[in-house]
Order: sequence, then C-alpha cells, then structure tokens
Amino acid sequence: PMKTIRELNRILKPKGTLIISVPQKNALMYRLFGKNWAGLDTPRHLFVYSEKIMKEYARKSGFKVKNIRYLGGGGSILSTIFYRLNKKGFLSESSFIKNKYLILAIYPFTSILNLLRLNDTFEIELEKI
Repeated sequence: PMKTIRELNRILKPKGTLIISVPQKNALMYRLFGKNWAGLDTPRHLFVYSEKIMKEYARKSGFKVKNIRYLGGGGSILSTIFYRLNKKGFLSESSFIKNKYLILAIYPFTSILNLLRLNDTFEIELEKI
C-alpha cells in the first residue's frame, strides 16, 4: 500500500486531492464476525486499515490529511448477517440484502456507527503537499 500511495503522490499535481476509501479495522461487524465479515470482500481487499495507519501512510508519502469520513449504508452489515444466517440456504439473497425495507430499518443503526467511527469503511481525503 505504501508504494502505491507514493506513486499516486508522484503523478498527482501539486495541491492535488486523493480520496481513498477502505474497510476499517475498528468496524463493529469486523469485531463481531472476524473473518466472516462481508466487508473483507475476500480476495478483493488484501488489507484492513485503521485511521492511524492511513494517516501515517499519508504523512510518509507527502500528503496532508484534509478530511476523514466514516461511511456505511448497511450493505455490509446485511450481507454479513445474511451469510451467517443462511448456511442452510433458506433465504434468497435478493430478498434479504437488496430489500429496501431492511436497508431503511438498519439506517439509524449505521448512522450511529458512523458517528462512533465504528462503521464498515472510512474515506480519507488527502492533499499533496
């Protein structure tokens, strides 16, 4: 990851902005479900990051942190619950994960997780120094 961030810094214009969104190590669902957390999206995500390490990568790569936002709309939470509950194949994925009523029902919970910095992902906005 450090090599990639340094290369992005090299090709970015002065004062350019880089926005990176990553799964976060402190996510509540990661703490509860570990390797069964849908946010890992294995094998697409090779690493799970903390805010601290991303700030360190930014500093060492010549960026300053402009903003950090915690994100999550509940998709990863619903996916994790679905796969955990559906080991015997009783539920339809489309009726569960894509169900707009479930997403609306879980929205207040995900909003609280965002405020507590415990949701699935965070987005770090960096500016080239």
